[in-house]
Amino acid sequence: MKTLLLVLLVGGLIETETLSVALGSVSEARADRGEESVTHTYEAKIRLNGKVTTTQVQASDAGSAKKMVIAQFGAGVTVLSVKRVD
Repeated sequence: MKTLLLVLLVGGLIETETLSVALGSVSEARADRGEESVTHTYEAKIRLNGKVTTTQVQASDAGSAKKMVIAQFGAGVTVLSVKRVD
């Protein structure tokens, strides 16, 4: 099963936290249909608990990247922008 790695840089501090999320169902469904799964790295600028920070996700498009960030951090996160970085 593939995993998604997110790196959260908290409030400009040196601390870095790595999180992972299972993505098996989407990748496996595409493989079953014979489709290649093309992913790109997206950087999302978010506001969480009153602090603005960035996180990176692997996704097929910007909309999916935004949904993944919201799923990971919950309804309390505000996604300010999403841009492709690779």
